[in-house]
Amino acid sequence: MSPTRQSVVPLLAVFPARSASAALLAPCLPDIAASLGTSYEGIGSLVGAVCVGSALGVLAVGLLGRRARPRTLLVGGAALQVAALLAFVSCRTLGAGRVVALFYGAAAIADLSATALLAAIGGERRGRLLSHAHGLYALGAVIVPLAAGVILDAGGTWRMLFVGAAAIGALTLIGVILSGAGRGVSDPAGDSAGATGMDLWRLAAFRRGALATTLYIGAEVGAIIWLPTWFRDRFGASLPVAAASVAVFWASMTAGRLLLAPRVDRPDARAFVSRLAVVSACAWVGVLLSGHVAVALVGVALFGLAMSVCAPALQGFTVHPFPGSEASVFGWLSTVAGATGAAMSWTIGAVAERIQGLPEAGSAAAGAGLTWALSGSPILLMAMAAVVARPGAVGVRDGTRPSS
Repeated sequence: MSPTRQSVVPLLAVFPARSASAALLAPCLPDIAASLGTSYEGIGSLVGAVCVGSALGVLAVGLLGRRARPRTLLVGGAALQVAALLAFVSCRTLGAGRVVALFYGAAAIADLSATALLAAIGGERRGRLLSHAHGLYALGAVIVPLAAGVILDAGGTWRMLFVGAAAIGALTLIGVILSGAGRGVSDPAGDSAGATGMDLWRLAAFRRGALATTLYIGAEVGAIIWLPTWFRDRFGASLPVAAASVAVFWASMTAGRLLLAPRVDRPDARAFVSRLAVVSACAWVGVLLSGHVAVALVGVALFGLAMSVCAPALQGFTVHPFPGSEASVFGWLSTVAGATGAAMSWTIGAVAERIQGLPEAGSAAAGAGLTWALSGSPILLMAMAAVVARPGAVGVRDGTRPSS
């Protein structure tokens, strides 16, 4: 199937709609914590619940493989996202928030299905198309934190912002339904040679791709979730400035994905991504060691730029050897990402809270807890660079099935 505007645009719209709600979490974390009466560790568990829900939701996709139509999952996931956002607005306790967060996380099957559909109809342009999809996600993640910081600083509430995100999600859902985007793709009667379900884990190329994804997500989750809080703790930054930190990250992500997208389709893409991982590690070290807001923001921009095409490239590398199995591959990759995100979100919050509570981490060490908790990212990125750089590490480039 050749990609057409009618088939691609509604699918691409799913990504900024998802980021409109997901990007609200980081700038709203302190206000959400105050409303639910919890701490760093509690908020970490709330974010972890989102990741667990995501892992459980897409696990079903990974197990079902091509027996479940991606379009059906897309519509169901988008509807669940809208319902979960509206339910979260009414939460008054951390326990209730965790339950709703599980359902919101499960709604990740919407962008997972949109990703699989884009990969299926993209052909040899799948890497570029996926980079554009991630770029649009990043675009929403740039605008939303900036707007959220200004609105919160002006007296707005996080609940009001989440209602707005639900409205955007509802409009996107209507667009997908009316356009018919993704209809007929990955039909159960398709290529019977595609690997599905647990079969993928028997293949070395897929296992290595999953390992690279684990390392990437483990490094990225700190920036996505904790940057605004770290800026407030470390520098005493105002709400708009703290929110701008994650916007800077996503802005550089957007620029990188739009400018560097063609590189992920070249034969040397694996070596290129490995070098980007090393640059990302160095940039994050610079962020954590910086002593001024402006310097830290420059480091965040470089970090986002270097990380920009890593995720879509890893997805493209991993799915390439398995034509006809896009839904299963992306389902398992998203499950791995969700499990990693859940573990890292809670770990960062718990470590930060415990270190900050030590007598040695007094007022002279502002933000010491989060700084130490976020210091594992460079190690994970260097490990990812080594995995990706190995010959045949994440898929092959000749389109043949790898051996196990």
